[in-house]
Amino acid sequence: MTYRLILCLFLSSGIVMQSTMAAVITPLNDKAKALYKEGLALKKSGNLEGALECFIGAIKRNSGFAGAYLEAARIHAQLENYQESIYYYQADLKIDSLQATAWYELGMICFNTQDFGAALRAFEKAGSQGIATDATFHFNIGVTCLQLQQIARGIKHLQAAQALHPADTQITHSLAHAYFRQGKYAAAIEQWNKVVQLEPQNAFAWFMLGKSYIEIGEREKGYALCDKATANSY
Repeated sequence: MTYRLILCLFLSSGIVMQSTMAAVITPLNDKAKALYKEGLALKKSGNLEGALECFIGAIKRNSGFAGAYLEAARIHAQLENYQESIYYYQADLKIDSLQATAWYELGMICFNTQDFGAALRAFEKAGSQGIATDATFHFNIGVTCLQLQQIARGIKHLQAAQALHPADTQITHSLAHAYFRQGKYAAAIEQWNKVVQLEPQNAFAWFMLGKSYIEIGEREKGYALCDKATANSY
């Protein structure tokens, strides 16, 4: 299993996240409910534009309809309209700030737009609201921390991710690279060795393994691995 900062698992799952808090604060009128249900049906059929029109229509008829904001945010994300998606996620969370999944999805969108600070805050909020702290969660926070130059913190989360899924290549690759950036070359060698065992054709991992050996003083071995990776391209 691999873990990437993607939204398809959430956005195409058909999960309905209507806010119960919003329902208490702002009762939904029948037309808004009907448009929301129609939007869900159109989304399931693959008609994203039609679904988006319905969700926006529901919002126009009831500005406190958190579920409609959330679905609009997800569809904009699927259409790669990331700024619009962020707007609707933020509007949804202003109505109900307790939605762990919405915070998590917002974090992934912010990461994809390279707003790493906002991504980290959203991931942390998702964690505080009870999102599952599984390997994916730790990986996403870990790589976000690395982007923010919080190397030690990133390594801590990547270690947690690897403990849950030790055979995941992407986690191991990220952890190896983080150790190398931190100057912990012996630890990097251990992780790069795991990567090449999992992916023998990974030329980059072989090259980085060679560079790590060079850094600890085993230059002959390191140069040989780098040359082999470059020549053979595995």
